[in-house]
Amino acid sequence: MSAIPLLIMEEHHEAFFIWNYAVLNGWIPPNKNLLLHVDEHSDFGTPNLSNSLNSLKGDLENIYNFTYTELGIADFIIPSIYQGIFNELYWLRQTHNAEQTEVMNHVFSLNAEGKILFVTEDVNKAGLFNLDRKPLKNKLITTTDSLVNQEKTVVVDIDLDYFSCDNQAGEVWEIEVSKETYESFLNNPYDPIRIKLGGTAKMKEKNGKSYFYMQRPIMESVLEKDRALKVSQAEILERIEKFSTFLIENKIQPKLIDICRSRLSGYTPGDQWQFIESNLIKKLQDIYPVEVKSIQDILSVKT
Repeated sequence: MSAIPLLIMEEHHEAFFIWNYAVLNGWIPPNKNLLLHVDEHSDFGTPNLSNSLNSLKGDLENIYNFTYTELGIADFIIPSIYQGIFNELYWLRQTHNAEQTEVMNHVFSLNAEGKILFVTEDVNKAGLFNLDRKPLKNKLITTTDSLVNQEKTVVVDIDLDYFSCDNQAGEVWEIEVSKETYESFLNNPYDPIRIKLGGTAKMKEKNGKSYFYMQRPIMESVLEKDRALKVSQAEILERIEKFSTFLIENKIQPKLIDICRSRLSGYTPGDQWQFIESNLIKKLQDIYPVEVKSIQDILSVKT
């Protein structure tokens, strides 16, 4: 078996760049792949785009700019579905609360412009004969579930907060900020406001002062007070073991693995992310012939 690329990123919106890079470099097919999303969060939000997905045209520079200026850490999956990269999504979580574990979603855009995106379970609303419509089989699973052996190309997308998480809530506000904060938002791709809120967050200058404001309310936090999301090192190791057993028993043979640290956004505890990452990679190396890289390794060749 040839080496499987394993890409490590800081924050999860960067997966959009990784997946597009993987397509352009022949690691995965350009469409109809299966995404195994291993995460405490669904990341199934709809982004507030200023530029059309149709404008990317397979250009890595365009994709880079789109990733770091248009997307946040909770809304990067739907754009990839609209692109057609994935048509099956399995969300692996410690516990799911939804009674309905499998649905058919349909992703489409207003006037087929690739800018204002919609997600619906109603195929008629999306348009049965709408060429812009992208169907998606969307299923919620845990490590106790068994998967049908898939012939599709599988991408395993892992957020370290699946193994231990520190959830945070967002608010809607307008607040004066320093010039330094304003400049960081504009120029730093890892600025905490940008990576958490993506296109919903804006900065503006008014009467010589700088302000942060929300363009629209963000979704309520998925914080669940009855669940202890941050767990001990012993529990982390147990979860890694269960995850690896799940991969082996279901004969999952990915063409690409990506790992998101989520340490800068704070969802993976700052005192645990290194422990989780090192032990997870060791376990994946026991299962697969992975070639570990950083996203910086591929960002450096984007032009």
